[in-house]
Amino acid sequence: MQYSVPTKDPNIKESGAVCRISAHDFHVVRSHIEAFNDLAILADVIGVVSTSLDCAVLTSAADTLHYHHQAFNAIGAFGPLFGKIAMRYAAIRTVRFPDCEMIISLTDLARIAHADPQLVQLLAYDMSHYEQKNSLAACSPASDNMADFGSDTAMTAEEEIDRILSSGTSMDRQIMSRVFIKIVQNLEEQIDKPSHQFKNHPIWLYRLRGFDETTFELILTEWLISLLLSHQVRLLAAVLPPLVSSGCISLAKVSEIVKRCVSKWTASNPEEALRISIAGLDLLLPSEHLNCLCQPADAYRHRIEQHELCQNPEGRVLEAIHRMIELASTQPFSSVQTQFMGMLSSKRLLDVVRHFAVRDVQLLSTIMGIGKQSTTQTQRIHIKTLLDGLLDPTNHLRMSFQVHPFEFNPLTFITDLNQRSLEQQVVLIVDSTNELSLAFCQLQIRHIFSTDVASADTSIESISSALLQAVKTAVEKDQSSWSNLIDGLEADLTSKVRCYICRSQMVY
Repeated sequence: MQYSVPTKDPNIKESGAVCRISAHDFHVVRSHIEAFNDLAILADVIGVVSTSLDCAVLTSAADTLHYHHQAFNAIGAFGPLFGKIAMRYAAIRTVRFPDCEMIISLTDLARIAHADPQLVQLLAYDMSHYEQKNSLAACSPASDNMADFGSDTAMTAEEEIDRILSSGTSMDRQIMSRVFIKIVQNLEEQIDKPSHQFKNHPIWLYRLRGFDETTFELILTEWLISLLLSHQVRLLAAVLPPLVSSGCISLAKVSEIVKRCVSKWTASNPEEALRISIAGLDLLLPSEHLNCLCQPADAYRHRIEQHELCQNPEGRVLEAIHRMIELASTQPFSSVQTQFMGMLSSKRLLDVVRHFAVRDVQLLSTIMGIGKQSTTQTQRIHIKTLLDGLLDPTNHLRMSFQVHPFEFNPLTFITDLNQRSLEQQVVLIVDSTNELSLAFCQLQIRHIFSTDVASADTSIESISSALLQAVKTAVEKDQSSWSNLIDGLEADLTSKVRCYICRSQMVY
């Protein structure tokens, strides 16, 4: 519809198309389109809502563009949509100060878009101005007004929190701890209510952090550690999204806290360390469904942070996965083994490993210890389970496998790829190699040929013979992917296989 669009001169009114959709309605529309995975239509929807004058709607549109930026780039929609949202932001700020959430979202989006430096400077200026504007005008410290904090029974908990956060310009650690606990208790109460009210919590946390960032970080870190050690996963899942969306903590910091807790218990109580490791991964890995224990906007921004952390080029989440596997390998009869196997085979974890298998297979091999002599037999079994999940997530290969005639004990009805003999697996992997599965097949072959991976009744020579026969069959079928499979292996293994094939008078 046509509506008045802001201009630099408030006396000048310009007519233009303005979307009047509410933030709630946009969240509903977005969730349905994402479920259908129709990103072309989603791009059209973002184009429409980018004409809104509602900061909450524009913030959600910016977050959506951020989350799907790779796909939108591929269809040529990212640049134009980013330009529309940035222009609307510039129009809004001429008549009123934008919301903090919008500034944070656009700042992150501008970083992804490699935006014009002028826009980046403008966002940085607005953020600093917001922090100055948020500084309270009162001269007395908050502690002067804490004497009757909570004593007025006529006030609700929300009113008490608002009152103390507006009562001064400074807080000592003791007062800040009390207010923080009050906010957390209120959030915990909301979790148990049928109708959640989480809108104020990100604002409260951000305002509390503004009193003293260093003290706030210490209080928050100690509290998160206590929740991890007491296994209060549900409360953690509820509090992390508002903390992340308000900029009070990063998931990289959460990852460090989890690592610290795991290290603390590894020597004295490895089972407890494994339990914490699994809980930590559950918090870090993105889920297909948004967290229902917080506001949709906070849940979406939290998922963006999870997605970016899991694709961090340094492989922080891969390191967390490897730590979990190491801990599980030292205690095969732990009571947490069921949780561990569930996490190891989960789609959320496999998506992370799949990303690095395609983007940086060397980093994946190094961190996970694929092919390393120092890797224990139990660790290799768990890693093999992980690799099987990449290559055959739906167990399709167990039905399509054709037993090769050279095998002495053909097993035609095996329920799992990992239950086949290593020779059978090599044949199946070579036969399954194509452009899409090449990276996963390379990891499987590298793992199978790693030092000491062969079992007592299976030698490297017999596995090499199986590989040779499989390659011969691939050549006869005119399958070209096998050569890329061999070339993608480590130099010493490639040389070993080629020498074996040459000795067998095979011409490359």
